[in-house]
Amino acid sequence: MKILVTGATGNTAQKLIAQLSTDALHSIVAVSRTQIAGSHVIGLTWQDIDNGNIEGLKNIDVVIHLAGQSIASVSWNRRGRNTIVESRVNTAQKLFNAFQSLKAFPPLYISASAVGYYGISTDSAHVDESHPAGSDFLAGVCVQWEQVADAFKAQGSRVVIMRLGTILSHDAGIFSVFHKLSKFRMLAVMGSGKQYLPWIHESDVLAFLNRALVNQSFTGTYNLVSPHLITQHDFIRTLLRLTNRKSFMPRIPQALLRLFLGEKSIIITHGLPVVPCALIESGSEFLFPEIKAAMASLLYQN
Repeated sequence: MKILVTGATGNTAQKLIAQLSTDALHSIVAVSRTQIAGSHVIGLTWQDIDNGNIEGLKNIDVVIHLAGQSIASVSWNRRGRNTIVESRVNTAQKLFNAFQSLKAFPPLYISASAVGYYGISTDSAHVDESHPAGSDFLAGVCVQWEQVADAFKAQGSRVVIMRLGTILSHDAGIFSVFHKLSKFRMLAVMGSGKQYLPWIHESDVLAFLNRALVNQSFTGTYNLVSPHLITQHDFIRTLLRLTNRKSFMPRIPQALLRLFLGEKSIIITHGLPVVPCALIESGSEFLFPEIKAAMASLLYQN
């Protein structure tokens, strides 16, 4: 297959490209802000696409749209919000426009989204794929993100939307940060600690993508989260136990976090009980359904 992967410099995308490019049967078109290349990999930049250099998008079999500026790495002022939207929604629209110009849409379009789609509060005991969208900033971004995927569906593409929870990885993200902080006894509970933390091991994300590539029954929206619900307090306590470190886990009040981080504080002080109903119904099994085994696999990674 000829597979286009966006956000090619991101942690998950890099690991996916490394997997796919080891098979000489596949050719990879890697799209990012800066050009990358490698064995069986063709590099394109968003600037290339803006300039109409879209020859590399001909005969694409699969698009895997993973591009998106980290929501934690930018301020949520007007400029930062625009960056968050543009890196997800506008890039997806650029792809749509390019394929429209070529008069040929890919048979399969896989798009990242996020559990932020559901907002920051709910009265439900469990949040599955049928739950309505929230009304806050991040929910609005996810809605726009998924609307472009719907446009691909209208053109005949099989569309798979991944509403991702927090991806646990040895190299990046919340696990990597908390692990480093634990070494210096600097871990603290953010807010109440009772907020849910929807999570998924990076290996389960990659396994899902590989299944979706070849299994025609995968279509629609999937919550990519572990079936094992945990709170932020559970997450920190499990990490400390696995690393044989003791901490009294001081609590940073939500009001203080709001003072320093503004609205962005919701990404660490709020969380919903999101469950992967569609994925379970598909018959898929998780490599790491439990947080203890998931963390242990990352701690002992070289």
